[in-house]
Amino acid sequence: MRWLVFFALLVPSLATAQERYSKYYNGSFWDVSARAGVNNDSTYAFDVGLRQSFPMLLGDTRLSFRQDRFEPDALSQAHVGFGLHPLYVLLLGSDWISYVAASFYVEVGGGVGFADGPHPLWTLGTGLDIPLYDPDVGMAPWLNLLYRYEWTTARLGGQDLDRHTGFLGLAWRVNGLLW
Repeated sequence: MRWLVFFALLVPSLATAQERYSKYYNGSFWDVSARAGVNNDSTYAFDVGLRQSFPMLLGDTRLSFRQDRFEPDALSQAHVGFGLHPLYVLLLGSDWISYVAASFYVEVGGGVGFADGPHPLWTLGTGLDIPLYDPDVGMAPWLNLLYRYEWTTARLGGQDLDRHTGFLGLAWRVNGLLW
C-alpha cells in the first residue's frame, strides 16, 4: 500500500517537473542510472539508482541497489551516497567543458549489505559525469565514471569483502528537482 501512495504522489510530480523548473542546466537535476563495474579481485558489480542534485551542484544524494558477483555467491546491498562538488563554481562557464569540470565530485556513503545476514558498510569515492547531449534542452543522457572504496565487517565464505571498484554508467538526467 505504501508503494501505491508513493507512486500516486510521484507521477504527477514528474509530469509537472518541466513546468516548475527551467529547462536550462543550472546544476539541479534528478536522474535514473545504471552502472557496471569491476572490483579489485576481478569480480563484477552492478548498480541501479536514483540521484538528485541541488542547484549549482552544491551537493547530491543517490539511493542505489548494488549486486556483486562472487563465485559462486552474490552480495546485495542498499546504499545511500552523498556527493560534494568542490569545483561547482565552474558551472558558471555554461558550456560542455564547464559542465564536465564542475561535475567532479567526492562521494561518502553508507548502507546495508546482505551476505550471511545484514551488515553495515561504508564507502568513499570520487567520480565525474560527462554529458552525451546538450544538457540545456531539459533532459539528456550522461556518462558516469566512479571509483569507490568500500569497507565492511562482513565476510563471505571466509573472504574479506572490503574492495575497490571502478564503475562506468549511463544516466538519464532531467533538469530540476524531483521534490
